[in-house]
Parts: sequence; structure tokens; C-alpha cells
Amino acid sequence: MLKRLFHWEFPPLKHSYWLGINWGENAVAVYFGTAVFLFMSFVGIINFEPGLIFILIITVGFSLLLLAGIFEEISNPVRVDFDENQIQFIHLISRPKTVKITSLSEIRVETILKKPPANSKSKPQAFDQIAFEISPQKIVFVKRGSNRITYANLVQGLLQISGVPVFVNKTLQLVSPRSFGSGAIIEFDEFLKGDTAVSAHSVHEIIDFLISCQYALDMDLFKKPDHWQLPLEFEELKKGDCEDHALWAWHKLHKLGIPSEFIVGTMYNERQKRWNGHAWLTINQKGRLQLFETVRKSGSLIQPLDDVKHKYRPYVGIDHHLRTFSYQRKKRA
Repeated sequence: MLKRLFHWEFPPLKHSYWLGINWGENAVAVYFGTAVFLFMSFVGIINFEPGLIFILIITVGFSLLLLAGIFEEISNPVRVDFDENQIQFIHLISRPKTVKITSLSEIRVETILKKPPANSKSKPQAFDQIAFEISPQKIVFVKRGSNRITYANLVQGLLQISGVPVFVNKTLQLVSPRSFGSGAIIEFDEFLKGDTAVSAHSVHEIIDFLISCQYALDMDLFKKPDHWQLPLEFEELKKGDCEDHALWAWHKLHKLGIPSEFIVGTMYNERQKRWNGHAWLTINQKGRLQLFETVRKSGSLIQPLDDVKHKYRPYVGIDHHLRTFSYQRKKRA
């Protein structure tokens, strides 16, 4: 009966992880508020003191607000199961959710920084969660529960799922254009708007045009350290640096309806033996992420991300839905 009440009767799938209950940071405050509420109720009812009744009303409101926060925390899945076909989210007090693996666009292991109020001396608090994205409007979040070891094991287990990109350092959050570079003075939607003179009906045609263009530094072209060309401007000059190549390709991929992300970070230069600032694209082809090196003039411009990711360190990115992401930066060797 208890299992049916709490919806725990679902048998585990091939991989099952019990995360425990995330009581949240307000748990102690709720316990304290509830204790004060009970005490004031007892004293106020017995003595019929108006002052105590007023305090009782304030305490009831305070407790209800905090209990609402606790309810949000315990609505987090307490168990996550998955196999080759589906992922099952078991909740404590609500019905389980089942998501097909093929319906997921990506999985992100996120670390969210909660900033303190203004003029507060407290440090930002961080909490971990996993985002199972079906679409930009439909995301299932799983916060880290009381069992940290199981949460870490779940992350490692998700990396074994085939057909879905899994990121362990990517967080969906608001990133200003200037975080992409000093030349990012135009809103990103301007790079996706309208049509240009060069038509590209396939990825191969995009690659052919990029190879025909010349790599050139902004200082040589515009006498500026960083200048981002709009796609039409890049087509007219057929010259530009990594951002110009990548932004033009991002525009064309968007027109073809191919999911892609424009990323700024660093790339390891084997000849110089150092990490240099760089921009590139990632594209999602049939559930597998590919890295699109848009400035390359020979060889394969598109390669599986898993094969080359050791040479790239992403910092910030923006996808075809104009959603921005930050990536956890690794310390340089």
C-alpha cells in the first residue's frame, strides 16, 4: 500500500540509482518555524493573548512559505533508472516520468551558482543538477540528493548512453555578448537573420565556400584587435578570422535547420605548443556531436567531438535557439 501511495512499485531498469531526498537549504528553518508555530498555538489558545495570536498568524505564514520550498525540493526525483531505450524518473510523492532515449537532444551536468543578495558578505552558493533536455521548452531536472556518491555514479553511468550527447561541464545560463569577445557588439540574432548572396543547400556547399575564403587577422583587415563581420560582409570580403568563418557557417546551418552551437574558447596549437583563443562550431548529427573547424582549408573540417575534444577548451557558447551556455574552465597544464 505504501509503495502504491508513493509510486515506488515500478521495478528498477538495467541501471538504477537511488539519489535520496534533497531537503534543501530551508529544512532547518522549516523545522524551527514549525516548532515555534506549535508552541505559539498552545500558549495563544490557552491564554487568549492578542499579541500571541498576532505572532501566531505571522508564524503560520512564515511556515507555509518555507514548507512550499521544501515541497519543491522533495518533488525532485529520488531514483533515476535507465536502459538502452528509456530513462525513468521516480519521485517521492508524484507520478514517475518516463522519457525515451531517442527523444533527448542532450544531457547536461550543471553546476549553478546562486548569488547572494546585494550588499551581502556571504559567498555564492553552488548546487549541482542534471538537465535532461527534450526541447528548449521541456527539460527534466534532477538535483543532487543526499547521496553524493550515487549522484557521481549516475553521472558516470550517463556517459555510457549512446546516441545522446552528455556534457559534464556545460551550464545553461545568461551570458553577455561581450563575454564572447570585445568584437561582439551586435546582438547574436542579427547573425541569423535574413538571407545572403551565397546560397548553400548542404553542409558540403558550406564547406566548399569556407575553403575558398582566406584567413586574415582583424588588425590587418580593419585595424582593430577584434571585429565581428556579419555574414553578408564576410561573403563580400571572403576574408576573416575564426569568428567570422564560424559565424557565417552558423548562419547557414541555421537556414538548413541543422542544430549547431557557436563556441568561443581556446585551442591547443601543436606548432606553438600553447593554447590560443579560438572560435568553432559543434553540430548535432543523428545524436552524435561533431566539431566543425570552420577555418581549416584542407582535410576534414568536421570530425567527431570525442576524437578532438582534448585539443579544445570551450568557455562560452550560444545555440541555434539563441540560448547561451557557460563551460567550466579547466586549469591549463
